[in-house]
Amino acid sequence: MTGLSLIAVPVLLETVSSPSHLFTQWARMYHHGHTTMPFMAIGTFSCYLYAAYQARSSNKRNWKRFVYAGLVTLVMIPFTWVVMAPTNSRLHWLEAQGAAHPDVNMETARVLLTRWKWLHYARSAFPLFGAWVGLNALG
Repeated sequence: MTGLSLIAVPVLLETVSSPSHLFTQWARMYHHGHTTMPFMAIGTFSCYLYAAYQARSSNKRNWKRFVYAGLVTLVMIPFTWVVMAPTNSRLHWLEAQGAAHPDVNMETARVLLTRWKWLHYARSAFPLFGAWVGLNALG
């Protein structure tokens, strides 16, 4: 997930020279993430629940850690809905406006995409922390 903020967004900011094109590129990147990432989070959560079930069935005390790891991973979804929604909505609206919107210059586009990049870094921390919790539950 961090690859988007670490590599993709900087490449877009360095190579795209028109705001409408930048918004279009971001919208495509968003679309691909939007169609895969929630399912990956739910799939990961399901794996943690299965691990918790197996641990509890074996009378291991660490089963709650697996549940916690799964829940931490899932937090990325409401984080997107609540924290990232205003920035996402603004970027989508500007992308829909295309080159027709006179108030948008490249600097505005860069500021918005940079804000999105940092919010995405924060969102990426949830599954990373969940993985750390899950790994610690193993040992």
